[in-house]
Amino acid sequence: NNSKQNFVQGTDAAGTYKTLYTAGANGSKCNGLVIANNDGTATHVITLEVVNGGTSYPLASFTSTLAPTNNTTYSTANALSSTNWPGLPLDSDGNPYLQLVSGDTLKGTFATALTSSDQIETFASCADF
Repeated sequence: NNSKQNFVQGTDAAGTYKTLYTAGANGSKCNGLVIANNDGTATHVITLEVVNGGTSYPLASFTSTLAPTNNTTYSTANALSSTNWPGLPLDSDGNPYLQLVSGDTLKGTFATALTSSDQIETFASCADF
C-alpha cells in the first residue's frame, strides 16, 4: 500500500501534523518513506511521530535539503535511512524499516513556514499484515 501527503504554502501551518500512513488491522511494515521538497531557498526540519491510542510518540527529526532550483525540481530524502532515523531495525537485506501495530498512525510535520508556492511531499510505501 502506498500513501501520499503534501504540505502546501498558504494551506498548511508549520507544526501541524498530518497523517502519512495508518496501520492495517493486523499491523504494517513500512519499507520506504520519501520526503520531497521544492524549496530552493530554505531547508525544513521534518518531524515524524507515531500516534497510538491518542498518545503521540515523537520518533525522528531531520533537516530537508535545498531543492536544486526553486519551484522547478525537488530534492528528496529517505526518511527511513539510518542517518535520518537512527535505531530502526534492519531487514534481512540490511534495509531499515518501521513496523506499526494495529491502531498506529504515522504522522509528520515541518517546523519552518513554507514560502510562496513551495511544498513538501511525502510518499510512504508500507505493507499491511
